[in-house]
Amino acid sequence: MKQTGAESVLWDLSELFASPTDPEIEATLMAGMEDARAFEADYKGRLGLLPPAEFAAMMARLEEIQDRVSRPSIYASLLHTQDTADPANGRLVARVDEAGAERGRHLVFFHLELADLTDEQVAPLYADREAGRYRHTVEEARKYRPHNLSEVEERLLTERSPVSTGAWVRLFEELSASIKPELEGQKIGLEQVLALLRDDDRATREKASLSVTEALREDIRTRAYILNVVLQDKAIDDRPRKHPTRISARNRANETSHEAAEPRVEAGPGRHPQAPRHSPHTRGRLHPARRASSPPHATGPSGVMPARTAGSGPRAVAVLPAWLFTSRQAMPAKPLLSSKRKSARVTPRQPRALCASNARRRHSS
Repeated sequence: MKQTGAESVLWDLSELFASPTDPEIEATLMAGMEDARAFEADYKGRLGLLPPAEFAAMMARLEEIQDRVSRPSIYASLLHTQDTADPANGRLVARVDEAGAERGRHLVFFHLELADLTDEQVAPLYADREAGRYRHTVEEARKYRPHNLSEVEERLLTERSPVSTGAWVRLFEELSASIKPELEGQKIGLEQVLALLRDDDRATREKASLSVTEALREDIRTRAYILNVVLQDKAIDDRPRKHPTRISARNRANETSHEAAEPRVEAGPGRHPQAPRHSPHTRGRLHPARRASSPPHATGPSGVMPARTAGSGPRAVAVLPAWLFTSRQAMPAKPLLSSKRKSARVTPRQPRALCASNARRRHSS
């Protein structure tokens, strides 16, 4: 393995907390719970009646709460990323998720009432210098008005969020982190071997690709099951929220439209076979027969995306095999040897927001 000089570089998380058992973590979580309860008592049922000055003060107060409670969440996320096999790290992630759901129950009202503000109610807020700073936050919340459920339903979904999609995502990440491809007689971390897929040496890239392909075969049924459960959970969540397509929630979270995103989705898979022919890194290096036999990046050995569907009509979702969704995509068939191939990547799990409904929207998309 080539040395990069970064092998011994580690995050210094002591600026946040001393250790996973630091009592300051629990104290911060408990204080956040009390802050959320007080916030609910002070503002529930009043958002539409607040004058601009009081609205700005409320938003500033929420910012302070969010800033404080984010520290344990950030610390737990980074610590777990460093070592997913450490039980102490996993326990801390679970505790932070649990606290986030408990806290989120008291803040569900905020997102619902913010979404229900009318044009007449927001006009004076936008005209005020201090309250107008939060215009983007208000407008984003209002976009979710047609897709919000009742407060009782949203509270229930918030309470169960630690054991829903987020829990499956964490399990998938831990399983992926335990994959150790064998390269030159050594078991090496998956991320290290995936980095070799961009190595300048073609032989190194080929060895790395074959090694990753073989390693991904292990426990593939479990990872495929997790992926299918997550996709079906999204389909179930989309129905009562009346999202018109399978990517509508993601587009809304990305602040884009279906009309802008769909052409990109449709254009990508249809042009994958052209990449080996036109890439400057592969032109002239691969024999035509080899180019023809190398499958597209996101397809199976036959060149066709292996998938089944869940649901029907516009809300149907494709249930794909798990090898498409390791921490970076890797081919289970003949490797493509381009040195600069871009690959999809699962976004690292982000710290929980104050209201778990935000986290649920991210995972469900």
